[in-house]
Amino acid sequence: MTTSAKRQPNRPRTIRRSLALLLALVLAALCLAGCERNGEPETVPEDVVRIGLLEPFTGADAKGAEAELRGIKLAHILWPEVAGRTVELVRADNESSLKKTVSAAEAIVRKGAVAALGSYGNMLTLASSDTFRDAEIPLVNVTGTNPLLTGSSPYLFRTATVETDQAAAAAAYLRDVRGISSFAILLPAKDDYAESMAEAFEEAAGGNADVVFYVSGTDDFTTQIDVLRSCVVEAVFLPGSAEDVAAFLKAAKKANVKWTYFGTEKLKTDEFLSAAGVAAEGLFTTGDWDPFIEYTDTSALFLRMYRLHYGEDAVPTEAEALGFEAYMLIAAAMERSHEMTGRAIRAALANTTDFEGVTGLATMDTDGDLSREVTVWKVAEGAFVNPLTYSPSQVLPTGLPGDED
Repeated sequence: MTTSAKRQPNRPRTIRRSLALLLALVLAALCLAGCERNGEPETVPEDVVRIGLLEPFTGADAKGAEAELRGIKLAHILWPEVAGRTVELVRADNESSLKKTVSAAEAIVRKGAVAALGSYGNMLTLASSDTFRDAEIPLVNVTGTNPLLTGSSPYLFRTATVETDQAAAAAAYLRDVRGISSFAILLPAKDDYAESMAEAFEEAAGGNADVVFYVSGTDDFTTQIDVLRSCVVEAVFLPGSAEDVAAFLKAAKKANVKWTYFGTEKLKTDEFLSAAGVAAEGLFTTGDWDPFIEYTDTSALFLRMYRLHYGEDAVPTEAEALGFEAYMLIAAAMERSHEMTGRAIRAALANTTDFEGVTGLATMDTDGDLSREVTVWKVAEGAFVNPLTYSPSQVLPTGLPGDED
């Protein structure tokens, strides 16, 4: 039976359950791989500093890793030296395998690297984190967005925006910019991704959100709409699939109910707009990085460098931007470090503030995640328009999407 209920503020059940399962899978794989660690780190010349590249250069994930590697290499071309030392990139192929990723991480340690980038793939990164922690070498993941990735090791960081941060930004935007104070969440049952997004949204909304459940795949939202009416809410957060959200919006339009809707980046596709049709008008959603928005001076520099190397009409992907940004992040930490050791670089990374990256101004949080502005879009006349960058902590000017309503 579909119900409406308020959650309590302290509810990290989904995160704890998923983290326990994820770590169990990783540990099981590593037990098969063994844990032999031999060899002392190589002596590195004083005028050289080494950064490891832990990536799936071969195997099933190799194609996915190509984009972030292009970004890293582009940044290395621009900044081949850091703190008066030549930067050498040390490649280590984990072969897209949990069994091989530990030995690849150990190879980076033996080469005398003092920092590392990678790996594409959340579980590949987690599998290597103990090796880097024990060696006191910071590892910066580039494109992983799973909220479970960081927080497990003080030597593990990432540049991508955490999925749940986008949900928190959605709540803050609706509250601070739209002036909305009553919220509901339309939540698919037994969906860990949607539940973690809902938890983050509700926490950012001050624990003030009614939760209405439904079974994914349904096209009958009559009961849910009646419950939402009884809740007397102004805005509804939609963390479900694009297909489910499109069906709900069409049902809500047919029922002649009007709320402010906010969805996740999963909705920012042409397929969703086609499926929802006019029912999607006015919907807000977070979205991916836009290469043509000048978030910082570094954004413009990256675009110029990218087109210089790949052609005037080339359009970079977010993964390439994040790879470029991840290298920059480590290079900036090295410049600030009092000594060129993994421990000192880790401390500098942890203390990163007002970092002018490609994707925006960012500060490192206590979990090792770069907290940055999130891009918000609005559907108008069948298209996503008027992107703006929003951080829950900032006070925004007027003239934001939807203010003309």
